[in-house]
Amino acid sequence: MNYHGEGKKCVVLLLDLDCFYAQCECVRLGFDAATTKLALMQWNSCLAVTYPARKDGIKRGDSWEVIARKSFGTCHAVHVPILTTEAPCSEGQDD
Repeated sequence: MNYHGEGKKCVVLLLDLDCFYAQCECVRLGFDAATTKLALMQWNSCLAVTYPARKDGIKRGDSWEVIARKSFGTCHAVHVPILTTEAPCSEGQDD
């Protein structure tokens, strides 16, 4: 079956926005995004990781303990704000 018409090709695009989010947080926190090992956390689970932290094998889903072990304590692990429908978006954020 051809869902896109005769002779047309289908393209699938995947954007890695997790690392982008981590890099934006680096800049917001005043770190150098190109060199800082940073893991963004909620509860005890990593949501996003910078490229320098990925070089240590840190990945989404890693816990605080795993990040500390993999990076030998050199990765910043930052708990990011949790937004809910009950709280305004600005509540609990620094800026």
